[in-house]
Amino acid sequence: MYPHSFFWHYLWIAPQVLLTTVAALMVTRRLHREFPSFFIYTVFQVILNAVLFFLDHNASVSWYQYRWAEWVGEILSIGLRFAVIQEIFSVIFRSFPGLKNLGIVAFRWALAILGLIAVAVAAHNPGVDYLPHLFAGLALLDRAIAIMQCGILLLLFLFSSYFGLSWRSYVFGIATGLGIFSATQLATAAVKAYLGPYPSDYLIDFVVMGMYHCSVLVWLFYFLVSEPIYPTIRLAPVQDLESWNDELRRLLQR
Repeated sequence: MYPHSFFWHYLWIAPQVLLTTVAALMVTRRLHREFPSFFIYTVFQVILNAVLFFLDHNASVSWYQYRWAEWVGEILSIGLRFAVIQEIFSVIFRSFPGLKNLGIVAFRWALAILGLIAVAVAAHNPGVDYLPHLFAGLALLDRAIAIMQCGILLLLFLFSSYFGLSWRSYVFGIATGLGIFSATQLATAAVKAYLGPYPSDYLIDFVVMGMYHCSVLVWLFYFLVSEPIYPTIRLAPVQDLESWNDELRRLLQR
């Protein structure tokens, strides 16, 4: 592992301090009940990075052991990020049970398909010396989640007014932060595939850590600023959504 500079330590520690502030704000405003998955994700990220920081600075811990701990944490992060995506959909369609149920079903099918693809890739991938075959599939699954998060962000930008979502809403802020970080992951994965793991890994890690810092700042901003109580909602789109919702509820009840 490379020796770490002051800037590296800052990019590692500062986001965790800010995430702790985000979690505290959510508890203070009782938003942890409205967004339980995102709250658990923020707390988990703080704990995970504290553990990894300790392992990284412990001379008795080998690089192989650190990588194992890092990937175990990544597995849990993948599950929590899926939960956050589903939570975003649930909040958006809270007033439309039919659309909400259809979205949950489609989301779970997508999760199952992505899981099968990850297993297939892991089974046919020769792997590398320091990681088991399963992690090759998990890396693909992680990129697939990033694509889904970028797609959610794009849909929110395109249809925010249609769904009556204000850009100042908490769900919009959560999706924006995730989208920034996910877009960074996709871009850096493409660069790494083109340049190879060395010497691009160290520089790419700086970019990813820096953009993650930006994502956390977005979350902090949104939870510091109160969500508008009366968002502006156009009548015609709501009538369309209600008609879709009624039709879907009738179909699901058959």
